[in-house]
Amino acid sequence: MQTTDIEKIVLNSGVSQAVNDKKTLETTEKALMLIAYGQKPVITYARKSITGFKLREGMPIAPEITNFQGFSEEKFDQDGNYNLGINDLNIFFRVPYNLTFKNQGVQITIVFKSNSREENNHFLHLLGFPFKEKKITK
Repeated sequence: MQTTDIEKIVLNSGVSQAVNDKKTLETTEKALMLIAYGQKPVITYARKSITGFKLREGMPIAPEITNFQGFSEEKFDQDGNYNLGINDLNIFFRVPYNLTFKNQGVQITIVFKSNSREENNHFLHLLGFPFKEKKITK
């Protein structure tokens, strides 16, 4: 079976608390920088205002870094990219506890050059990606 290459890895962490406290955005930015070995995140800004969330157009809302039990094999999207969410940044040994806050997670997307889910899944298996064991039903 032919395999593919990884085009890029995207780390994204939405920080809803940044609406009221800019320090949370700064600490999340520092934490993602540590995870990505010093690569500086790009701050994403709100495209429109949403009154219910106290969000105004142009407010910074999320830092994002491009190029970064096991995981489910069901998380491939229609383009063959793999998506996983991590609920707690404290699993990364490089991130000190004082740079995290309650319910702070990160979404990771691995973007492949190929659109084939099967090829990309095989590629991650070859790399030793920690997928969940498939349960055998009898």
